[in-house]
Amino acid sequence: MKNFSLRISTSPFERPDPEAVYLVILHAGKKPPHMGVMIGGLYSSLSVKGKDLDVPAEVLIKNISLRKIVSLFVEINVNQEYTLQALNSCFKTQINLFPRVDIGIATCLTPILLFFAACYQVRTLDINYLYQLLPLLEKEGWIVNTHALFADALILEGRFELPLYTTEEIYKGIEQVRTEYKN
Repeated sequence: MKNFSLRISTSPFERPDPEAVYLVILHAGKKPPHMGVMIGGLYSSLSVKGKDLDVPAEVLIKNISLRKIVSLFVEINVNQEYTLQALNSCFKTQINLFPRVDIGIATCLTPILLFFAACYQVRTLDINYLYQLLPLLEKEGWIVNTHALFADALILEGRFELPLYTTEEIYKGIEQVRTEYKN
């Protein structure tokens, strides 16, 4: 499979638009990255530690800045059939189907795929990886723009190339975070 790259906006990104939807990719240069969704300025994700629900954008950006986390904010067209509040509720419903990220149960991408299937009518059944989801969202016209933080060294000719990864690398990443979390 060919690597997928995102065109990165050249405009400075200080804070997310409070009226927007973003697919947030943290540790974007790593295999695998961590993902969540920010809707109306509130970030939520499923992780090995459990659920992060309605984290204010300012808190997320401060954490990213303090730790200099390579991050992408993929702005998604707001589905006009829903309010931001309804979209956020839909995403949290998908997260709440799982207690946490765990091998063979759910990855951080799992509730995101369910969200795009439920609220954007995107066919995600055959999608297992971020680098498969993003081309589909782009093809269907849902991606508006992509902003980056702390990613300058990984942006070539205005594009950020997503690393390909395997299910084995996802499971290894889950085990590593679980071990670090327990210590």
